[in-house]
Amino acid sequence: MAMAIETVKKLIVFSLVLGLVCISAISAEEARESDAKKWLKTAEDTLALVEQTAKELIDAGIEKITREEVKGEWSSAGEWLDLAKKKLSEARKLCEQKKWKECSDIANESWQYLVKAATAALNAGRSAGLK
Repeated sequence: MAMAIETVKKLIVFSLVLGLVCISAISAEEARESDAKKWLKTAEDTLALVEQTAKELIDAGIEKITREEVKGEWSSAGEWLDLAKKKLSEARKLCEQKKWKECSDIANESWQYLVKAATAALNAGRSAGLK
C-alpha cells in the first residue's frame, strides 16, 4: 500500500511538471506569434509611409532632375524598396505557414530595408531641394 501511495505521489508530481512544461511551451509559441505579427504590421505600416513619401517626391518632379547625386540616391531608394517588398512578401507567407520565428526575422529585415529606402529617398529629395 505504501508503495502504491508513493507511486501515485510521483505520478502527480510528474503530471504537474509536464503540465507546466506544456504551458510554458504554449506561452512561448504565443509570444513568437505575437512578435511576428507586430513586426509584420510595423513593416507594412512603414511600407505605406515610404510609398507615400515616394509618391510625393515623384509628384514634385524628382524623376526629372538630372543631377547625379539625386539620381543615385533615388535609384538606391528604389532598389531598397524592391528588396523590402520581396522580403515583406516572404514574411507574409511565413506567417501564413505559422513559422513565427522566421516570419519575425524576415519582417524585421524588410523593415530595415524600408528604413534604408526612406533614408535614400529623403536624401534624394533634399539634394533636389524638394524635401
